[in-house]
Amino acid sequence: MKIGTILENPWTTKENPLYRSIYMGVKGRYFETMYFNKGVCTAKYNKSDLDKFKIIGETKGFDVMKQELKED
Repeated sequence: MKIGTILENPWTTKENPLYRSIYMGVKGRYFETMYFNKGVCTAKYNKSDLDKFKIIGETKGFDVMKQELKED
């Protein structure tokens, strides 16, 4: 899975801020996501649960930020 993949959480409802989040990568036994709830927040889940999340698409936001940081 690529950083920036948009995921849908199977354990929440659409009203929950954790319903959709952006995959940030794996750290040890966990994977981390970013979501928005009155600001940017992060959440950690067991890596073994990753296959339960539905892939919605990919955000181009990380690619844009990387490019902007490389520009002079």
